[in-house]
Amino acid sequence: LAAFSAAALMNVPAIALTSGQQLALEAAVFDLGLPLLMLGGESAFGPGGYYETPLERLSPTSSLVPREAPELAIAFVLDRSNSMRQYAGDAVRLDIAKVATLSAHELLPEGARSTLVAFDSTARTLVPLGPAAEGEAFRAAVLELDPRGGTNLYPALVAAYEQLSGAGAAAAHVIVMSDGLSQPGDFPGILALLREANVTVSTIAIGPEADADQLREVARLGGGTFHSSADFSALPGIMAHEVLLQSGELTEERDSTPAWQGRRPRFLRAWPDALPAVGGYVPTSVKPEARLHLSVTDEQGEVQPLLASWHYGAGEVVAFTAHAAGPWTREWLSEPAYPTMWAHLVRQLTRTPSTAAVRLARDGDLLRVVSVSADAVVELPGGRSADLSARPAAGGYASELFLDETGTYRVTAGGATLTLEVPYLAVLDAGRAAPERLVATATATGGHALADLADALAPVGWYWPRSPVWPLALGAALLALLLELTWRYAPDLLRVAKPRAPVVPRKD
Repeated sequence: LAAFSAAALMNVPAIALTSGQQLALEAAVFDLGLPLLMLGGESAFGPGGYYETPLERLSPTSSLVPREAPELAIAFVLDRSNSMRQYAGDAVRLDIAKVATLSAHELLPEGARSTLVAFDSTARTLVPLGPAAEGEAFRAAVLELDPRGGTNLYPALVAAYEQLSGAGAAAAHVIVMSDGLSQPGDFPGILALLREANVTVSTIAIGPEADADQLREVARLGGGTFHSSADFSALPGIMAHEVLLQSGELTEERDSTPAWQGRRPRFLRAWPDALPAVGGYVPTSVKPEARLHLSVTDEQGEVQPLLASWHYGAGEVVAFTAHAAGPWTREWLSEPAYPTMWAHLVRQLTRTPSTAAVRLARDGDLLRVVSVSADAVVELPGGRSADLSARPAAGGYASELFLDETGTYRVTAGGATLTLEVPYLAVLDAGRAAPERLVATATATGGHALADLADALAPVGWYWPRSPVWPLALGAALLALLLELTWRYAPDLLRVAKPRAPVVPRKD
């Protein structure tokens, strides 16, 4: 991405990009200053599954917005079979599923009720249907899950039916997550019962071994949505998206007239004072550090962002929550100045091409440099310069530099210069946090993942500590030896010597 002048996502769902591609885009914006244009539609932002993904971090608007939601009862049905103990990258599959489930559970609207069903060769309801706001039991049950047994989805659907069929909620839904092939069962029968009870079923086939055909059919018969990804890192975003889908409408389709909130940026100088109405948009909320430029008003009179921007690291990101070219901006497309508006915006955002002479890529605190010449020089923060040891590589010469201090780095090679801003080291980057690794570490060592720092000081009760036995055995042996020596020789040492009587010669 270092060779590109700008990037644009036009109504692109998160699942269309792998986690690696999303992270690469985020790094290019944050570290290399790549400008990014995020354009909306029914497959972008909230309805596009951006929440809990790098795309959500990139956007100046958040997909998490308060909305009126119907009374909801939801069942999380999780695969805990032995295959879930495998690693996906640096984390265990089941640990990723735990983090994804807990994050999705936190998104449930006020008044929602939830239940947890886990299945392997059999199924078990770990948390009966109850208020989601009282989530401590739910959280504890999720964190205590361990992989075991085979894969048998059918009894899990029966358990979900038993929990939701009498819930009496306006909306009842089941989310099934599995990474394998289930044993056979009367799926049409149980799914028919669920549909008769007005319960819908969505499925997530995660991982390369998941039976996508079976789970797709379950979702079809259950009247829900089928999601599929071979990338386990996508699971948190998919589950969050599924919960948001049940929490209310994710798009607003009604005519709304845009109003200016701020036009200071240079990229808005070609936009007219008055703009036609939009026929729809994706409801979002403006992040605290972002700048709101255009807004619309929803049916409740609340201001909703239409155009917003912010600086993300070294790059600038602009988000437009309606179609750039589609039904929601049909009236805009008829305006003669419409092409000029976007052309000017993109030109102003576009950075000067770095050319192929030198390219930079940052991975944590490691900077990789690819250049057409072997004489790359870096100017370090503070003005010091250093030559980079280059080796032949695809595209020219490659070298690496460890970023051990904050500030501005300028790399020059082949007559071109690129600048990298390092505002803080990677260890302080909250965006690189991997909570699933912490959960995996706690689980592997017999500990618990804490939701609150105060929980670390809570009493844990009695426990048996583990320590090596040989020091105690050696000490006992030495003590026994000392006692034996004392017992054997102490009487002689303590006995007082008596004076001998003089020898008297005998008289014959």
